[in-house]
Amino acid sequence: MARHSTNVIEHDEPDEGGDYNPPLVKFMDRHNPANDGYMKEVEHAQRMLMSLRSHLRPKQVNILKSVFLGRNYVQAAADNHASPSTVSKLVNSVNGSRLLQALQHHQALLDGPQEMQRRSMLWRIAVDSERVDPKTAIKAIDSLNKMAQQQWEKDNPDQHLPNGTAAGGVTIVINQELLPRGSLDR
Repeated sequence: MARHSTNVIEHDEPDEGGDYNPPLVKFMDRHNPANDGYMKEVEHAQRMLMSLRSHLRPKQVNILKSVFLGRNYVQAAADNHASPSTVSKLVNSVNGSRLLQALQHHQALLDGPQEMQRRSMLWRIAVDSERVDPKTAIKAIDSLNKMAQQQWEKDNPDQHLPNGTAAGGVTIVINQELLPRGSLDR
């Protein structure tokens, strides 16, 4: 068996025509949402769905979409002018089960991170940034506090917060012993 090797040469010199063609990596903005790992995973899942759909007829895809959306076999069959046994065979087929799994994976990606995942991420940001960038750590903790307050307000719409303020209100308490009133406070 012959081995093929591919060498990629990256250089910042002009090509034969005198044009400067730096590698595309230099132009990629790593903060652009399209370059985010999550977005790349969503795009990959969409490509996988398209590939799997190409192995099925449109009517079969529609039947599987009906099943994915929660229709039982009888309802999916009636919606798509097929028999329940046809729906069952399609769902249990290799291509049918692969498409249903890909649809579930894609939907899970679109549902996005759950609240606990977001809280965990904010906590990691706060811990990782505590010494290097305290402002970022404080912002992450502030976001965590806002999430907790919003959840409390949602769960207790007619109550006051534990510190005595109404939901949505702000109370700032200054220790007068540590920070007595100055000339500007008068």
